[in-house]
Amino acid sequence: MKERPLVSYVDLPVYGMPMRLGWHKHRMRCANPGCARKSWVLADHRIAAKHCLLTTRAAKWATVQVGTGRTVSEVAGRTRL
Repeated sequence: MKERPLVSYVDLPVYGMPMRLGWHKHRMRCANPGCARKSWVLADHRIAAKHCLLTTRAAKWATVQVGTGRTVSEVAGRTRL
């Protein structure tokens, strides 16, 4: 392991309060000097999709909300910090 960067995601509101989820990801380093991929960050799609600012459950919730007729800006306003 090389380092553990903290990544912050917007999560579902709790009791009406906007929430953020902090995740210390693992940055790994290849011990082989000839390795083409020197380092990489482990990911878990159950927490969040790659390059996404929302947690997976918040993204699914937002998709359902927009699918039931709410506007994107209305839904986004509920998840802002």
